[in-house]
Amino acid sequence: MSDLINNSRVVDRSIMEMMVFPIIKVLYHSNGSEIHKIIGTGFFLDFNGLFLSVRHVFAGKGSALDLEDAKGFAVYCVHSVNLNRKMVARHIDVTSIKTRGDTDIAAGFVGMNQFGKGDNSITEAELRNTAHFNSAMTTKVPVGTGIWTVAYPLATVHHENDVVKIHAQSDMYVGKITKHYPNRKNTQLNWPCYETDMEIKSGASGGPVCISKSSGIVFGVNCSSFDPIPVSYVSSLAPLASIMG
Repeated sequence: MSDLINNSRVVDRSIMEMMVFPIIKVLYHSNGSEIHKIIGTGFFLDFNGLFLSVRHVFAGKGSALDLEDAKGFAVYCVHSVNLNRKMVARHIDVTSIKTRGDTDIAAGFVGMNQFGKGDNSITEAELRNTAHFNSAMTTKVPVGTGIWTVAYPLATVHHENDVVKIHAQSDMYVGKITKHYPNRKNTQLNWPCYETDMEIKSGASGGPVCISKSSGIVFGVNCSSFDPIPVSYVSSLAPLASIMG
């Protein structure tokens, strides 16, 4: 796979896939069948497994926490643990999820335990020292600023012959901020957000949004987009302190 190109700097896919991951939900039905589906994107904010995503991935009908008439469910993520893209599937601790109604941001923890049968070659040190974004910006970013995001809108997952098969390829989108709403845009986007011209796709919700030509400074989280025109909305990290408090 080629590197992801952002203006004049290179964002290495192997690094991004250590920090950004697809969020996958599995439904266990009473007849013994399982359904696995990708419902969004998340990213690590510290080495202990703290991650951010968006609230609508974890709240509401069809979200990660909706049982959907199944007898049980689990939520997990897939990310690489080193630059050689050695992948691991890990449980997301659903009891750790924190959300607020005044922003579309969610926070939680990825557990130390692997999902499914696990990979014995992955060490405890690799799980306990998660690669993560070092800088989160909660102050205003000016209109016109170049931005980029990495997410998993094209990832797929299915259960075949007792084996879960996941194609977790990250994709990158670039653009710029076109408008800033420091308090709210409307009743549908009733929280601090930015309008951008990034053409992000379904499944990218929850991906980190960074300032171009920076060393991975995250200032927002992918929230929503409109097709076919390239307009998307990014939830500002301004309310982050209240979510984590």
